[in-house]
Amino acid sequence: MLVTGNKHDIITEFFDPDRKPINLGKKHVATLILGTLLFIVLIIIISRVTPLIAGILAQSLVIISVLLVIRVPKFGYICAVILNSLLSLSAISFLILAKSYNAVPGIVLPLVTIIILTIINNTGKSVYNTHVRVLKQQVELLHAKNEAERANRAKGDFLSAMSHEIRTPLNNILGYIEMIALGKLDDTQKEYFEIVKKSSKNLVLILNNVLDYSKIEHKKLELKSMPFDPVASINHILKLFELDTVKRKIRTLFTHDSPATCVGDALRFEQVITNLVGNAIKFSLDGGDIVVTLSSRISGKNIRINLEICDTGIGIPPDKQAVIFEAFEQGDPSVPLKFGGTGLGLSISSQIIHAMGGKLSVQSEYGKGSSFRFSIVMPLVEKGSDITQNKVTAITPVKITLHALIAEDTPESCALLIVMLKVLGITCDSATNGKEALDLFVKGTYDLVILDGYMPVMDGNEAATRMREYETSNQRHHTPIIALSAKVLDSEKKEFLNAGADHFIAKPVSFESLSEVIGKITKNTRADASGDETADPKITSKDSYFPRLSAFLGIPEASVKQVFSNFITETLPQYLAEIDTAMDPFDRERTIRAAHRLKGASASLLLNDLSSACGTIESSARADDIDSAKGAALRVHESAGAASDLLE
Repeated sequence: MLVTGNKHDIITEFFDPDRKPINLGKKHVATLILGTLLFIVLIIIISRVTPLIAGILAQSLVIISVLLVIRVPKFGYICAVILNSLLSLSAISFLILAKSYNAVPGIVLPLVTIIILTIINNTGKSVYNTHVRVLKQQVELLHAKNEAERANRAKGDFLSAMSHEIRTPLNNILGYIEMIALGKLDDTQKEYFEIVKKSSKNLVLILNNVLDYSKIEHKKLELKSMPFDPVASINHILKLFELDTVKRKIRTLFTHDSPATCVGDALRFEQVITNLVGNAIKFSLDGGDIVVTLSSRISGKNIRINLEICDTGIGIPPDKQAVIFEAFEQGDPSVPLKFGGTGLGLSISSQIIHAMGGKLSVQSEYGKGSSFRFSIVMPLVEKGSDITQNKVTAITPVKITLHALIAEDTPESCALLIVMLKVLGITCDSATNGKEALDLFVKGTYDLVILDGYMPVMDGNEAATRMREYETSNQRHHTPIIALSAKVLDSEKKEFLNAGADHFIAKPVSFESLSEVIGKITKNTRADASGDETADPKITSKDSYFPRLSAFLGIPEASVKQVFSNFITETLPQYLAEIDTAMDPFDRERTIRAAHRLKGASASLLLNDLSSACGTIESSARADDIDSAKGAALRVHESAGAASDLLE
């Protein structure tokens, strides 16, 4: 018998054919007795009253019969059929003996009642059987759903575990590639190292995409709210790609209407821009064009951001445009072979934009290029809020002697960290687990601590917590702690930060990422030493310029020199010619575009004077100040000449 809560299902209670034997309760017995007595009493009364009243009372007999069938399982039906059968036989006997046709209704009515009762009883059984089938299907579906959820959880745990296992050796591969590439290599070795490094970074990107897709599948994609400037976010992403665009002579133009600062998830917004711009560059031919257009409209306390990214790439066939936002779909089966990628970038971007309340769409003409666009609404930032923005920071080897503590249980990873820190001029002590690190921390004094998240005996989280407790109880100064882990989910990052870590670096740890974090930690110390927090030493020779640019870009110095040489000999003359052509005769829009391109390209190569002069041209042209723009153009040529001297 099926039970819902603490009450028996009514249909099952009355019509379950498998209930053998049926145990009638006191209420059921009382109902049978009362119904039978009332039925008999009404028959006696009907035989003594006028035909009109008898007809009315006869309807009561039908009602009593129906109630018996409904209220008492099985026995109610049997009892009602017996009573109506006896009534019908009595009427037949009366018709035979008295030969009165007035008894005919007394025969027909019970027979009709029996038919009605049978229909009700059979319908109840049919409803019950249907009900049972539906419930069985629901149970089966519930079991299937639970199995699917268990499989999804197992898949998520597997992906997380495998990500950790893959990232740990990949950390060593990438790190040592960077360290070896900093040494003296011949041209063939440099080429091989660049291929290996690029392939390793692509593997990291694939891992990140798979984890993001897994989070989306498990409905764990969380959006954060923080004030950010969309223009600064897009400029940041474009700057990251400028090395590629300069090498391939791809012209990038970013136009916007200076939208107000908004509140949203800056990191996810930049992730979408990264995917879209990265695709535009990847699928564009050398010498192509990419145009990023940002427009906005304020409505009350909200702002609508409209973004479009157009390229002159290979385009997407019409029959594929509807499916490219699905996971693992590509516009062409040969795309992964020619260009690489997992087919997850657009799917993840589409899901992020959907979570932000918008929709990512595409218009494309095969062989001529594509245009991706989306529109999202975000709250305007309130006055006084701090703007959070990811910025590219120029990292130089640390000038101040630091002593660090490293806790890493993998010998290869520990050795790699020691090499990286040595390049940065940092000495260190090492430990193989959190307990050893804590003992060293208590006995000695360190300028920073680097803890791996998962170690035997005591993990990084517990070690960080114990270190913070020791500092508090012993009135010791706050020591910066950097947490390292191949676990990269947001919840896992929060665990490290809540435990007391100041910074988190996901494995594989690149020399660039480690340098950047250490640069942030030592920023105030360097400011105190120089007396100026914003001091940015002017580059006066190639001896200081190329090492700094190498650290900034995170690539070997030899490769930096090649990129810089291509810029000076090929790209720079082209940009200078565009500026000169736009200035005479003066063409406002062409001047703005030309200056903007050279400004971005020169900034990405740390040519600050050249970038600043281009910025002056751009702002002057927007204000229609021709004289100021022409004066800045002279500065551009002077700065370009100084940059060219670095090659000599």
